[in-house]
Amino acid sequence: MLLDSASPKKNNIKPWQDTKVELAPQSSHISRQFSDILATYKKLTDESVDFFSGYKSDYQQLNDINRTLRQNQLLLNQIKAQHKGKLRAAASPSKIPVKSVARLEQQVLDLKKQYRNLNQRLNQAKQQRWYMLDKIVRKMLTLLISNKSATQLLGTILLSAPLPEEKVRCSRNERYKPLYIAALVTTFFQHIQADYTFEDDYIREVMDALDADIPKEEQSDYKEDILAPLISAMLLQTIGSYAPEAENIFRGDRFRALNKEERKLLNKITKQKSLEYIQLALGVPEQKFVSRQESELYQFQQTKRLQFMQSLILHRDKSDYELRDLMQIPMVYTSYLLSTKPEFEYDTTIKAYQTIEMAITRKLYFSDYAKRFLNLVGRFPLGCGIYFYSEDTNTVEKAIVCSLQPEHADEPVCKQITRYQMQSLSHSEIVVSRKNNVFFPTQSTKQTGRALQAFLKTHKTPIWNANEVWDVQVPSSRFWSKDGQCRYV
Repeated sequence: MLLDSASPKKNNIKPWQDTKVELAPQSSHISRQFSDILATYKKLTDESVDFFSGYKSDYQQLNDINRTLRQNQLLLNQIKAQHKGKLRAAASPSKIPVKSVARLEQQVLDLKKQYRNLNQRLNQAKQQRWYMLDKIVRKMLTLLISNKSATQLLGTILLSAPLPEEKVRCSRNERYKPLYIAALVTTFFQHIQADYTFEDDYIREVMDALDADIPKEEQSDYKEDILAPLISAMLLQTIGSYAPEAENIFRGDRFRALNKEERKLLNKITKQKSLEYIQLALGVPEQKFVSRQESELYQFQQTKRLQFMQSLILHRDKSDYELRDLMQIPMVYTSYLLSTKPEFEYDTTIKAYQTIEMAITRKLYFSDYAKRFLNLVGRFPLGCGIYFYSEDTNTVEKAIVCSLQPEHADEPVCKQITRYQMQSLSHSEIVVSRKNNVFFPTQSTKQTGRALQAFLKTHKTPIWNANEVWDVQVPSSRFWSKDGQCRYV
């Protein structure tokens, strides 16, 4: 029978147990990489709650100690200078007893120690955050630099998402969404970058310095100076939502429906706090170098990357910002695929494509960017379950979308997972034609008409949620394995 909702499903997990995605023994390398990325990202966001709750008092204390230290050090220097005959006898410090001088010296030493210890604690926390962020970015960058592995990462994220009825869906999708957006924006950037020369000063400076004879994806400057900051900015653009000021708007429920004014205020706070996080929680991590020149070069490079990250977030919503649509289009698209709304039906995911189509008509985005994005993703998202009429078996079979950039948006590249409605997964791909795709009304023959009528009696929607069988009946390791063959059905 068809692998439907009656088939074994994923276990429902209690919200308080939502710590890590459980992996099946047959999970692919990509699934394991994603699980590790997700776990590290969860640690980073969990730690951000502690940062936002205490960073103001920490830096206020650091500034207070520093101010008192400078005042006491100045006074002590004046006293010492007076004792050496460098100040006039009428100067007030000469009246201070020797015991008071000793006490002041001890205070200066104590303040220096307090400042050093607090500053060291703050820098160690910065280093730890940088380590977590860098670990995520390194892993994602390795996967996203290749079309094949980028496709697998994007598909794995969606196919690993909770089912609509799972209690952890909203909380899980809140973690998945920034990862998916970062991966999709980076993939989209590379997709259009080959045909566009960006006017952004930072991007132009980096691109102009690249070796024209070597593919960009093989050059470290391209990856480290453009792609890595781009991934980082997309991961951190919503981290400000964990600040107390944002939590006050949520009122204990991060997934409740907000009114227009609340959303506007939340977006403002989230952007402001995310920028503060980049500046204060991360900053430029301290490194030791042999020469001063190396240290200055490191500071310069890291500061430029940090400023690029901040500019992406700061100007993200400005209509005249060149990179706005590069980020906005994937973000809107993702909001349909990984919804955090309390009420969610899987078939609404197909509206993601339609929404971008309508935005083109309404001229909300740069038309060429939006059209290229739709060509990249196709009408049916990666990981979407497709029903199609098979002329080989004369019945309706199931398939899962497994590739980006279909030749025609309405004809997805898939892996067929049933044959004669029984589980069957090969290494070959198929392109599901529009005329045989159950999603589209067609002029059916008498034979296909009977098959479709029988199918529609038991199935309410023309697409299905492949997450139900992912890594249960459909091993991810075999699903992503391809033999290079593809046939049109």
